[in-house]
Amino acid sequence: MARRRPEDGLPSFPLPDPAEPQPFRMVRAAKGWLARVTTLVDTMPNKGMVQYPKGAFPPQRFPLVMLDMIFYIPKALMNVNGGGLAAAMTQYPTLDIPRDVLLLHDEMERAFGKVSIKWDGSAAGHNGVRSVQNMLKSRGLEESVARVRLGIGRPPDGESVSSYVLESMPDAWLDACMRMHEDDGGLYETS
Repeated sequence: MARRRPEDGLPSFPLPDPAEPQPFRMVRAAKGWLARVTTLVDTMPNKGMVQYPKGAFPPQRFPLVMLDMIFYIPKALMNVNGGGLAAAMTQYPTLDIPRDVLLLHDEMERAFGKVSIKWDGSAAGHNGVRSVQNMLKSRGLEESVARVRLGIGRPPDGESVSSYVLESMPDAWLDACMRMHEDDGGLYETS
């Protein structure tokens, strides 16, 4: 593996290979699945995002970052997933909780496909977030946790919230999710 910027006339140089990923495995005590993945993230901007005079591009200003990520997918219902996260935390005792936690959850106040980040704050009525915050608080940890809110929109008139969030994703949404990595199409928000 090598990092190259041939358009800038820079030489390539070798990169470390990320560790082999661990596949998802069921962890009964954690009431869910755990996987560990190491990935190399290149912070160099895409061509045209940053302007430098010819020959003055400083690649050393854009380091490569090795991320060691642990994914936890709860098997338990959302309202009690804090207990599963607590059990998952025992599998990786060196984690700095909650600093090392990024919670991904559905968000009805955002249209389907809209993604936003919230660095801290209340659960805003989301029972899964509340469960995680209560678990952290019960362990004497800071209860604010960073989260990525994935918009699913509100249920149609007459449909209950519980059936809306628990039913299968419509095929059109699934197709849209499969295409999101190609072009963000204005899906991302900040708040």
